[in-house]
Amino acid sequence: MLLSNRLHYALLVVLVLSSLFLVLAEHEPLSVISQNPPSMAFDSNLKFAKNKRAVMATFANDGGASTNNGSTDNGNWEFYGIGDQVGVNALSDLVYTYSRYVEKTVHVLTNWARMSPSGFKTRFLNLFQAEKSLETTGLPPLFEHFNLVESGRFHSKDMATVPCFQHNSCDGTLTFTRVATFYTKPAAMAENIAAGQTSPLSVTMAWINSDGHRANILGSSYTLLGVGHYPKVAATGFSDYWTQNFASGSHGISNPIVAATHITFATDTVTFLANYYHKADLGKGVAPLNVSIFINDVEYPMSIPTSSMYTDSSLNAGTFEYNTTRLSSGTACRKYYIKAVDSNGYKYYYPSVGYLLTQGENSACTSNYLRAVRPGETPSCAGVNNCNGNGDCLAINTCLCKAGYKGSTCNQYSCNLVSNCMNRGQCTGPNVCTCQSGYTGASCNTPTCTTLNNCNGNGTCTSPNVCTCKSGYTGSDCNVFDCSSKGGCGFGQCTGPNICTCPANYVYGSCDLSFDAVISSPTFTSGQTVYTPGSMDIVFKSTISSLSAYSSLSYKWTQVSGTAVNLETISVAGTDKKDLAIKANSLTEGATYTFRLNATRVSATGSVSVSKDLKITINRSPTISSFKVVNATSGLEISSALAVKTSLRASLVATDPESFTMLYSFGYYTQENSKVYVAELSASSTSPTFTLPTFSSGQVTIFFAVRDAAFTTVEKTKVLTIQDPTTTMSAQEVSSLVNSLISSTSLSSLEIANSLLNSKLTTTEKTSIRSNILTQIIASTDSDTAKIGLLERLTNQPSEITSDTAQKTLNLLSSISTSLKQNLQSTDRTSIVKTVSQLVSTVSTSNSNFASQLKKVIDASQVGAAMSLVDGQSSVSVSNLVKTAVVKSTIDNFNFSPSQIGLSSLSLPKDSLKKLLSSKYQLDSSASVSISLSIISQNIYSHIKTDLVSSIISINILSNGTELEISDLTSPIEFEVDISLMNSTMMGLCQFYNTQSSQFSSIGLESIKISNTRVKCRTVHLTDFAISPTLAQQSVNQASSSKFYFIVLFSLILAFIFIQ
Repeated sequence: MLLSNRLHYALLVVLVLSSLFLVLAEHEPLSVISQNPPSMAFDSNLKFAKNKRAVMATFANDGGASTNNGSTDNGNWEFYGIGDQVGVNALSDLVYTYSRYVEKTVHVLTNWARMSPSGFKTRFLNLFQAEKSLETTGLPPLFEHFNLVESGRFHSKDMATVPCFQHNSCDGTLTFTRVATFYTKPAAMAENIAAGQTSPLSVTMAWINSDGHRANILGSSYTLLGVGHYPKVAATGFSDYWTQNFASGSHGISNPIVAATHITFATDTVTFLANYYHKADLGKGVAPLNVSIFINDVEYPMSIPTSSMYTDSSLNAGTFEYNTTRLSSGTACRKYYIKAVDSNGYKYYYPSVGYLLTQGENSACTSNYLRAVRPGETPSCAGVNNCNGNGDCLAINTCLCKAGYKGSTCNQYSCNLVSNCMNRGQCTGPNVCTCQSGYTGASCNTPTCTTLNNCNGNGTCTSPNVCTCKSGYTGSDCNVFDCSSKGGCGFGQCTGPNICTCPANYVYGSCDLSFDAVISSPTFTSGQTVYTPGSMDIVFKSTISSLSAYSSLSYKWTQVSGTAVNLETISVAGTDKKDLAIKANSLTEGATYTFRLNATRVSATGSVSVSKDLKITINRSPTISSFKVVNATSGLEISSALAVKTSLRASLVATDPESFTMLYSFGYYTQENSKVYVAELSASSTSPTFTLPTFSSGQVTIFFAVRDAAFTTVEKTKVLTIQDPTTTMSAQEVSSLVNSLISSTSLSSLEIANSLLNSKLTTTEKTSIRSNILTQIIASTDSDTAKIGLLERLTNQPSEITSDTAQKTLNLLSSISTSLKQNLQSTDRTSIVKTVSQLVSTVSTSNSNFASQLKKVIDASQVGAAMSLVDGQSSVSVSNLVKTAVVKSTIDNFNFSPSQIGLSSLSLPKDSLKKLLSSKYQLDSSASVSISLSIISQNIYSHIKTDLVSSIISINILSNGTELEISDLTSPIEFEVDISLMNSTMMGLCQFYNTQSSQFSSIGLESIKISNTRVKCRTVHLTDFAISPTLAQQSVNQASSSKFYFIVLFSLILAFIFIQ
């Protein structure tokens, strides 16, 4: 393949095709690339600087002289091995840099093809592909530049070890970025690569037989060459990897022996080759008288066959050769060097000092170069101070410095064997480095992090004061625990390397799932036993929260131990909800049960299940052995008494089977009124003294209840006939008696006073007394629940309630409802609804605050109901003018008949609601919410003076006791409302109460006439709604007009699109 900087788009295609070719080809792959590179600058800390040294070390032993062959101390080392004693003054570094014989052989064969193209083809005709040809005009040889050799070796090793097969490095580094890291000043560059060829001749011929590769080999703009070879090391890939890097640039070499090597063309023959070129730009420019080879110090003549001669025969240049019998396996290396003498008598040697070795000739010969003085050489180094005793005199005034020294007189320290201190320190002795700050080690190859406490032992110092932390640690000095490998710790904390410590009830490895289940019903723990009363619903509630996205959460309650029960049958709303409510009196007293909740989260990464067991013992009820009501004066048991006047005493004897502490409650009730407590949950009220109010029915039920510490209550009752004492009293006496009673803040006294408000008192008197009773109720320290019942009875005559009394009553109810919340019992909520219903008719048409205060009381009661319910339960309270319902469930499982509170129908857009709850409140589809519904008399908005033909319909959604703002739904909520009878020309117009303008508005609502007495409303938001009358034709016209405008607008948009 061929790459050009003028065809950048072709690069990707070519690289992809070459990678595909590498995978699919059955024969050895080749690749070629060439470019005139842009000017480039390189960071000294590039990874190539590190990898470059690794390549040098890999090839060091092949040179046979050192463990490092990559130094460049005086700038001359790069023009090594050419025998020019004038141009080379110090050889200590030079001799370490000879390329391996397979690389040098490729180099020599490449020069042969350049200088004698047609002759090269003739010599190797049997290896040529028939359609290939070589140019007839020869080219000057390429001079070896070791920087390019390094580049080629690096890339061959990279391809062999990763492995890969491409011009860019296996990590994606661009080709010319890599080459220029080693050789920084090219005007032109090119590269050939190959893999799978096992010999220098086979890879050279493979390139020669490829048009693109041959074009690089015969490129006239190139003067320098480096060949890099690396054998296969990875489990996959090819057997050998080869790289040729071509470059332009001045070589500065005056020795006409350009390169020499040995090769085995036949199994029993070794051929020695030497490229000779003496054109005038090499200096002397004269033909050689003879070229000879010294093998083991014996001279043999070399000849230049016609096929090896330079195309311009007058130059007498080309590739000289000498053939000899190959040594048998196991024999030691033969050493050799080349000598040429020109017509001027100048002598040239290759290498200039020492010997090349016949590496690869047999299995015993594994070295490439021998550092030694050749016979007959008695050089003098007097002119270079006899090498200062730090080297050997190899040629006239030419020193071969000992390890650790360099320079023309070997008077400078060298640190070749310690990688020249890696450019991170100074060479202050023979192979002794003084490292700069931030590095240590013999070759300054180890960065230090002393200012970072050496990474606290939790990481590796990879650069000066730069730590690369181990898994589980982070921070500049690796002193902070890290749990990112497991996705963080969610709700918990990272308290160790990849160790999350989760809070209580948080589970799963990364603390991303919070889960707990508790007994919500009243319980009492004695020792290890948890008791709960079986006489009321037993409620278990769970909480679950997930930080990770999931597709579903499912729940299942099961029985684990205890007397077997059909849990599905005795549960209030089923066993597949997050909460479980077991119906009262479904479990056996004294028995122990264990129930388990299993919750499963399903996500894209799989499913996670968590569970919790809850163990309860059903408490055994206390036993009442005796209960009677007596006249407190005579001590005789009675069946009737005079209200207010007769002092009574109740007595009770009870025991508890568990010996738990018992509390007592005492009071009375009638068929019309709820319980009135004379004493509530008192430890000493086993024989209270009391009087009773009057009752319209003339009868009252006395109750005495016992509750043990485990909240199990038993009760005994007795019915008494009560006589009204006011029948024989004057109005003044009644008034006096009532006023004396309301001087107390005791609710029992106030209850009696309220019962005496009969026909003997005027409406004005009763109105005043009710106001005074309310004042005392507010001041009373008795329980809030007792106040709720009394307020219901106090307001049961709306005509005797002033607006001020009504307002104060609402304020007190609002405070009680907000305070008690989920502790409000269903009977209490019913009393609140009845009280509010009684107060609606007292609304003043000028009181704009009354509606909001009344709504506040109802909403607070609804919040309390919502918080007390479990998933699948509902609570309904119905009175004359106010009807309420709360339903707790998921949106998907919402199922409630709104007719229970007077709403004809209700339909929720489930998908639209779920989407809104998820995006706005992060509530997933498995979350339970509470739907709050209220139907309230239109009187509460009478101050607006809007003609309404329906009650007020209030619809809200709550979560954890908080009202959620529902608006901008993508699909509407629908409900149907019954309205006052209208004729066929009229219809109901759906409106909502706008809290900002304090007016009703129909904007955004859709009204559909079902009949003269029913209308359907569609809305995309929730608030208070009502129906007002309007002309049916007007409504239809409005709807038709809207549809018409929409059709026109849509048509205009389509027309615009088509015109465009």
